Amino acid sequence: MKRILSLIFMLLTISLTVFSEKIPREVSYKSDKLSLSLNNEMLYGNQLYTGRIIINDISYMDLKNGHLDGKTFIKSDRGEVTLNVVNGKLDGDFIIKGLLFEKNTDNILLNFKNGEIKTYIASIDSMSCDLTFDSNGNANGELKDYGTNEKTYLKEGIGKLKDGYVKIFLGNEKNEIIYNKFDKNGKLIIESGKGSYFKTDYVEIIWFYQIFDNFSLLGEFSDD
Repeated sequence: MKRILSLIFMLLTISLTVFSEKIPREVSYKSDKLSLSLNNEMLYGNQLYTGRIIINDISYMDLKNGHLDGKTFIKSDRGEVTLNVVNGKLDGDFIIKGLLFEKNTDNILLNFKNGEIKTYIASIDSMSCDLTFDSNGNANGELKDYGTNEKTYLKEGIGKLKDGYVKIFLGNEKNEIIYNKFDKNGKLIIESGKGSYFKTDYVEIIWFYQIFDNFSLLGEFSDD
């Protein structure tokens, strides 16, 4: 009887060992055990992943329960991305450098606090800016158009131009930057940024997909 009980206990132990695989604290992005749920959650096997996904010797993503949590740093010969997530919201500096999107050389710094944009400093193909957003979401600071070589200073969201004016402000949730340009008669001639949200779930859609697309946005990429 004792032998039978010992055998049963041994079989149970083996079964638990086989079926309760330990989730590693670090895993390569090439692991075939990584997948996405229908809700765009990162899975390891069939469990929500908590840990660090290693992309190359210096690049990684930190996750908790299948979502970004903590720091993400991705660097290749083509560009660099840094961001931080706290309690499901972007927090701190979100930095984009290099030839990532389209073929422009972008240098962008967005600073967030609890998911809300506080500053926007950028030098991209057609313009540069150094903007701070007040409690009402209105931009204050400098904007330069490289095409016209015109520089304007915004106060409470409004900046005067030679042939009109611009308005730059945050959307209702303070995570989208809206740019409106008007002619001298007050007619809206350019509207951009509306609907371009800087939210954690949008960031996850982009970068989680890149894991399974060999980080095509980064161009020449080495994972050695």
